[in-house]
Amino acid sequence: MRPHRCRFCIVAIAVWIGGSGCHQWEHGTELEGVRYQKVRVIEGAGSPVEPSLYSIGLLDGPVEIDGRRYFGWMHRRRDGSIAGSTLAQATEVSGVPLPQGTWVAWDGAGALVRAHFPENQRIQGNEVRGGPGGAKGVSTGFYPSGALRSFFGAEDIEVDGVPVQGDVFHLIDLHEDGRLKRATLSQDFELQGQALSRGESIELAADGSLAPSMNR
Repeated sequence: MRPHRCRFCIVAIAVWIGGSGCHQWEHGTELEGVRYQKVRVIEGAGSPVEPSLYSIGLLDGPVEIDGRRYFGWMHRRRDGSIAGSTLAQATEVSGVPLPQGTWVAWDGAGALVRAHFPENQRIQGNEVRGGPGGAKGVSTGFYPSGALRSFFGAEDIEVDGVPVQGDVFHLIDLHEDGRLKRATLSQDFELQGQALSRGESIELAADGSLAPSMNR
C-alpha cells in the first residue's frame, strides 16, 4: 500500500501563489484598525486552503482581538475575523492548551482548526510534534469540538494499541472520539487477524474495525 501523505495543500498553494491577484505590500499602514509593518490585500478569492482570505500582514506590535493577543504575521478574512496568527500569550480553547508562540488557525465561526506548536506538546494523551515555523510549521488539526483530528507524532507511538510512525512524513488521523482512523505502521503488526508490515498505511472505521479497503 502507498504511504499516507498529504500533498494537495502544497500543490494548491503553489498554484495559487503563481496566479493570485494581490496588491503590492503597503508599509507602515493601518487596515481595519490594526497597525502593520507591512500588509497586502488579496483581490478576489483567497488561497485554496482559505478562500475567504482577504489580507496578510506583519503586525507592527502585539495586538488584542476578541480577547486574545497576537504578534507577528496575521491572516484576516473579509469579515474582519482572524484566519490565523501567532499567540502572544498562552491561552486555552475547548480544553486545548495553546502556549505562547503557537500559530493558530480559526474557522469562520471562531473554532480552532489547526495549531502549529512551537515545541512538542502532549495533547489529549498523544505526544504531538511541534517546531518553529509559524504558519509554515508542523500542523496539528482539530475538530470544531476541540477534539484532536490529526497530528504528526513526536516519535513512534502507540494509538489504540497500534504502533504507528511518528515523524514529519506520516500523518496520524483520529476519529472525533480519539480512536485511531489512519496512520502508518512503525513495525510489523497483526491487527484483527491480518498480518501487516512495517510501513503499511492502515485505515480503521469509527467502530475500530479495519476499513473495507484493508480487507484482503
